[in-house]
Amino acid sequence: PQGFELNFEKSLGGKTLYRHLYDPTTCRADGTTQILPADRAYKSVEDKLVDLLPSGGMAVYTTIKE
Repeated sequence: PQGFELNFEKSLGGKTLYRHLYDPTTCRADGTTQILPADRAYKSVEDKLVDLLPSGGMAVYTTIKE
């Protein structure tokens, strides 16, 4: 796993960020093209986000709840 800190130029004003994580050790191709569901929510985010991703993983963060 790799930890990181993401600092935003402007405050998000306490919004919730939803993480959609691709983990190559658990995600398998099944022939569908569905969006990965959010696996985590970070509440009250202001100007910084700290997270930990698995090796080879990729994440998308959004304020839109799917």
